[in-house]
Amino acid sequence: MNTSKIVTACAAVALLASTSVAFAQVDVSAAAGASVQAAGTNVQVDAALQARITKAKDRADQEIQRRTDMLNELNTRVQAMAHVSADEKTAISTLVTSQISALADQKTKIDGETDIAELKVDIQSIAQSYRIFMLVMPRARIDVAADKINTAVTALTALSAKLQTRISSATGDSTAATAALTDMNAKAADAKVQADAAVALVAALQPDNGDKTVQTANAAALKDARAKIQAAIKGLHAAKQDAHTVVKWLHEVGASANASASSSVTTQ
Repeated sequence: MNTSKIVTACAAVALLASTSVAFAQVDVSAAAGASVQAAGTNVQVDAALQARITKAKDRADQEIQRRTDMLNELNTRVQAMAHVSADEKTAISTLVTSQISALADQKTKIDGETDIAELKVDIQSIAQSYRIFMLVMPRARIDVAADKINTAVTALTALSAKLQTRISSATGDSTAATAALTDMNAKAADAKVQADAAVALVAALQPDNGDKTVQTANAAALKDARAKIQAAIKGLHAAKQDAHTVVKWLHEVGASANASASSSVTTQ
């Protein structure tokens, strides 16, 4: 081989070597760039996930606080009732306290959660495990309504005695007035029976904690109790009309009728 060919061959080998090194450098640089890009993507994903977790926790804390405030307010109303037994007041207070305590424990668990799947389960349990809107508040509202009904019945009973005295002292045919008063007394008495029965229906109810059988039984009892409350309210309206009938008759015959025939009750 002559000298020129040897030089040419050496140059070719050198070029190939330098090219291989260059490719190797490019490959290394490309790999490094890909690694940096992947790391950046992971940082973005982690930040987005953390933002979702934080937002979910904030919403859960707000829902827990909303329920806690509503429970405290309702318990205050129940404890102020005059015509519901002390045992029922205690039962409601105990139930409300246990629910508030459980919600506080759940808040602690949620605030410390780092896994979004577990966090989702914890948040769902706020509605599913603590039956505040499905049981606790409906039960307490039935108690409050029953208390208002019994307050109205007490007022109607006092009014009845006054109307009876005026009927007895009035002149004229009192047959219609007496019949109206008798019906008023019967309607008021039945309203009390209905209200007391409604309270009795819900007195023993407890959160179902996911038990479908208990949930169904609770729903049926609450529905029946509401129907009794509505029947009692309807009866009170009829009793009020009877009272107006008596008062009107007393005015017509010239008897004193200063007794008020006003009586109202709501389920709110």
